[in-house]
Amino acid sequence: MKCWTVQQKEFLEGAGDVITARSDHVSPHWQDAYAWLARQYCRIMNGEKEFTPIWLWKTNLHDDSDANRYRLAWTVFCDIESTVDCRIVDVDVPQEVALALSYNRWNTLMDYSLIFGCTPTCDKDWSGIFDCEGLAEHDDVQVVVPHIRREWIKDVVPVNAGLLRKYGEQRWTQ
Repeated sequence: MKCWTVQQKEFLEGAGDVITARSDHVSPHWQDAYAWLARQYCRIMNGEKEFTPIWLWKTNLHDDSDANRYRLAWTVFCDIESTVDCRIVDVDVPQEVALALSYNRWNTLMDYSLIFGCTPTCDKDWSGIFDCEGLAEHDDVQVVVPHIRREWIKDVVPVNAGLLRKYGEQRWTQ
C-alpha cells in the first residue's frame, strides 16, 4: 500500500532496519487515544501488543500532487516552525500490517477524549472509524502501522515550509 508520512529527521536516523515511534513524542492529551488505537490494532490485525502508532496518509491515486500533500500536512503542522527538520517520507507498506481508518472519524474520537478527559471504553461504539468503504469526498484515509521497515521507504524529501504555508492556507480559504 503506497502511503506517505511527515516525520522529524531524527525519526529516520540511527534507528536500524525497523523504525518505531516513541511514546514520549506523543502529547499527554493523546496518550489514552493512542493506547486505545494500539489495542484496536492488536484486536483487528492480530498484531503487536505494545507500540506507539505511526500515522501514514494513504497515497491518493487521483491527486498525489504537492498541493494535496501539503494541504493534508497542514492539518498536522499548523505552525510552520514545527516543520523544521521534518521530512516527507514515501513508503510502500504491506497490506497485512496496515490498518486503515477515517481521518474525520478519528478526529471525532480525539475530540471526545479532550472533552471528557478519557478514551471511550465501549470499543464497538467507535468501530466505524475503521470502515473506510464509501468515505465522504472530504474525508481522507489514514493508515496506522506499528513500525516502518527501511526497505519500505521509497523516497525522503525535506518539508518545504513555503509550500506548506501556501497550500495549507488555501485549504482554509476554499
